[in-house]
Amino acid sequence: MGKIDPSDLQHYTSTGVMLWLTRNPLMMVRIASHTGAYYENQFVYTLKIRIAAALAAMLYALGAERDYKVGRSASSASVNNWETLDIRHYLIGEAGDKKSAPVDLRRVPMNVAALDLARLSDLTLTLSSRTLGLNFLKSARQRLVPALKAVESGHLTHVNTLSHDKVRRKVFARIVTALDWYLQSFSARVTDDEAVVALAVAFETLLTDAYAPGVSARIQRRVRICLRRKHGIEDYLAAVVSVMEARGAIVHNGSTLREAEVIKAQAAFALCFEAVVAHLPHVGTSLDQPIGAMLGD
Repeated sequence: MGKIDPSDLQHYTSTGVMLWLTRNPLMMVRIASHTGAYYENQFVYTLKIRIAAALAAMLYALGAERDYKVGRSASSASVNNWETLDIRHYLIGEAGDKKSAPVDLRRVPMNVAALDLARLSDLTLTLSSRTLGLNFLKSARQRLVPALKAVESGHLTHVNTLSHDKVRRKVFARIVTALDWYLQSFSARVTDDEAVVALAVAFETLLTDAYAPGVSARIQRRVRICLRRKHGIEDYLAAVVSVMEARGAIVHNGSTLREAEVIKAQAAFALCFEAVVAHLPHVGTSLDQPIGAMLGD
């Protein structure tokens, strides 16, 4: 594939509204698509970004629970105070017929609601290359990348396009919704209590099929099923229980004094997600309890 002409990039950033693009640390996501008009593939782009952000969040949580966190002084996030001033557009590069042809760069308006755009841009965690190079995170990445790709593909097939498989449509929709709630627990725009609620909802969405009495006990059973043969299962379970109990206090009292082990529970979510996706080939035909049936609960 050809290269982007620097003058094209300068053309779009010189006006000021996209100057942040040249000054800030960025998460880069590679996407290959074929389009004939504006907007038609934006659901593909936004899903790809959500999936990529979920991967970053899971790797961060798995590292942070072992105290591999990047301090502010060592983070590239503090190199300047330039905010992302224009999140209403994206740059799309279209390759020519020949490999040597330069990539044609266009600035395209995002046909997405402002709140959705803000959430897509809200990735406040920091991962260093040194942390990502640790053996346990390399192993986690090798497991999580295929799992997230499977969810992305399933969502595109059964949710974004017409599918007659109602069971898989329900399951993939719930899993991606769970990832959205999970990402909210990392948001810079929420309080500690709101992060706890978002994480609790992420667990409920991932591990249950619908609301029913006894949800806390059900989640505890299914966390134990998902983490079977994992080292430190009791610690992970205790962290999830602390989040669920704190969520109950917040919902009923408006706030809580309970301590919730959020980072440990965020790491547990990543491991549970991995286990749930591993069971996806065994999705049955029951529309009522597909996740429960998959997990054998």
